[in-house]
Amino acid sequence: MTDVWKVGPNLTMSLLNHFGGHIWDTYNAVSQLATRKEDFRPAGVWDASATMGILNALKLKDGNEEDRKRMKETLIQMARNGFVPLLDDPLDDPVARKISEKNIGGVVKKGSVIVGLPKTVWNGE
Repeated sequence: MTDVWKVGPNLTMSLLNHFGGHIWDTYNAVSQLATRKEDFRPAGVWDASATMGILNALKLKDGNEEDRKRMKETLIQMARNGFVPLLDDPLDDPVARKISEKNIGGVVKKGSVIVGLPKTVWNGE
């Protein structure tokens, strides 16, 4: 990307993280960025359904007060880091279930290789 498309290294990493290495989606985004400049918005970024999913997850109607507090902390950590390690089985965790149900995030099996997910999340394992 940096050699052929002349995209800077920071933008290259952001595009790879956002599009998960899908070359066609990345190509389309770079093409749109070149023409739209400051009006560019990558496809699928922060639409109304994502906002509603987050708002519904924060309510966590099927959880207790501790779960609602943990939901808020989890969503903040996801926004900052892009991931949150789970201590419990996601099927038994109302926070993880709701995040998945509302399509805010997904569960990644321990040790999986995911573009943009640093190996340090697995504590060197």
